[in-house]
Amino acid sequence: MRSLLQSMLVLGLVFAMCRPAAAQSDARAILEKAIQAQGGADKLAKTMTMRERSKGTIQEADIPAKIAYTGNAIVEACQRYRGEVEFDLQGMTFTVVEVVDKNKGWAKTNGEETVDLTADAFAAEKEMLYGCLVECLTPLLNDKSFALTVLPEGKVASRPALVVHVVSAGHKDVDLYFDKETGLLVKTAKQTKDSRGGTEVFEETYYSDYREFNPLAADEKVLKDAKQATAGPGLLDFFRKQTLTDADLAKLKTLIKNLGDDSFQVREKASDELTARGAAAWSLLRQATKNDDAEISRRAQLCLDKITSEFGAPITAAAARLLAFQKPEGTAEVLLAYLPFSPDETVASEIRVALALVGMRDGKPDPILVKALEDKDPLRRAAVAAVLGRDGKSPLDQPGRRLYFTGLKLPMKVVVDRAGKRYRETETVELEFYNKFDEKLFAKP
Repeated sequence: MRSLLQSMLVLGLVFAMCRPAAAQSDARAILEKAIQAQGGADKLAKTMTMRERSKGTIQEADIPAKIAYTGNAIVEACQRYRGEVEFDLQGMTFTVVEVVDKNKGWAKTNGEETVDLTADAFAAEKEMLYGCLVECLTPLLNDKSFALTVLPEGKVASRPALVVHVVSAGHKDVDLYFDKETGLLVKTAKQTKDSRGGTEVFEETYYSDYREFNPLAADEKVLKDAKQATAGPGLLDFFRKQTLTDADLAKLKTLIKNLGDDSFQVREKASDELTARGAAAWSLLRQATKNDDAEISRRAQLCLDKITSEFGAPITAAAARLLAFQKPEGTAEVLLAYLPFSPDETVASEIRVALALVGMRDGKPDPILVKALEDKDPLRRAAVAAVLGRDGKSPLDQPGRRLYFTGLKLPMKVVVDRAGKRYRETETVELEFYNKFDEKLFAKP
């Protein structure tokens, strides 16, 4: 999985080697140990749809200096992907976007005209996605199209390694090396084409710096940077502060109207009071930025600018995801009350997903949700109907839903050697897993 961004810089994957083989059942035992070492089949299977942000260097044979790059790749079910890489070549910055979507692919460099991938390039990228599938390990045990054999023991970093040879019709072979003691995947060996897509070279990829995946890290950082709580009680208070009563609404609407008053003093006072209300005024201020009165619109935006650092949409969305994971008592009631005051659809979507995750206990819906089917607010009624399956559109099926689970162990560093020489070094900076992605991410411009 860690080698996905290589597809933006090189093409090809695989190497066939004929050696004496052990029984396939022995290979399965090695894979089962490896899968367990990384957290188990259920968790590892979820890694096939992911977003990875990384950084690293690449060393081309005809360029003396290493090329630094940063990348952002998304892969869905190891069947399609979108990669964006920015690299610095001799003081010049280049940005490459490449997409493989089912039976087609395209690329764009530095925002220029989009071009279709050639047949050879597309075939190579599909082979890369096959490599992604192999590295996820679980498909090797579940799909009968894979033939597995055990090769003689090898060594990786002076440590004994068990080797599994993987064969699948229509693809070239891949050798997987597993640390004999820990069971972790530490190396793959295969034949690939060089970065120009011509000469075939022997490639070895090394995986290291295994760490337990922390699904909360990114959201916790967002909240900490905004000086917000990250634990249950504080998160609930975060949303309570942004939830308005009918009296609050009436007061805030008056203040927003006063933003356009003829008196400068009244306008200033209204701006100060709205800013002081912080998150509670967020939703109404967002609406006010579209007011026909230019002064109301201008002042509403100024208020929002002062409030955003504490209660912006990314911060609120992160808080909702953490609540869905932690599930403190009262989460459903607090989020349901807050829903109509969401600053935008992104946050509202996260709230609906959180309600779906916390609203069922032991197979039964939270009474708060059942009662909300008769709520006077249409947004609450619609959200609850979806959570309870009344409209056939579960929030959990929407694209872009983050998956939160613990106990998964993954390598954060990858080193690639070609023909015995260092070619690429990559470090994962951020990693997220999803149920699926929006089709628009793969659409050709």
